[in-house]
Amino acid sequence: MDSDLIRRVGFAAVAIPLTFLLVWYGGAPLALLLTLSSVLATRELFGLARRVDVRPAAGLGLLSAGAVAPLTYAALSWPRAGELAAEAW
Repeated sequence: MDSDLIRRVGFAAVAIPLTFLLVWYGGAPLALLLTLSSVLATRELFGLARRVDVRPAAGLGLLSAGAVAPLTYAALSWPRAGELAAEAW
């Protein structure tokens, strides 16, 4: 068996149950998982864009992708977060 395949199967054997556990538990750990996933996916997308000579706004894109999950979690779990955001806006 190819060593790369063994490594991928080993990672999946750990990552899939851990992901299910985090989704079941929810809360801040799920928001952290979603943040990490969003940033990694956005970075991959921007890497693909650069290969075809598209220059993405990497800093803004990564920042906004990483901010969606924690801000949503804060707005849903902390009642005063919406009021503070409205005041800041």
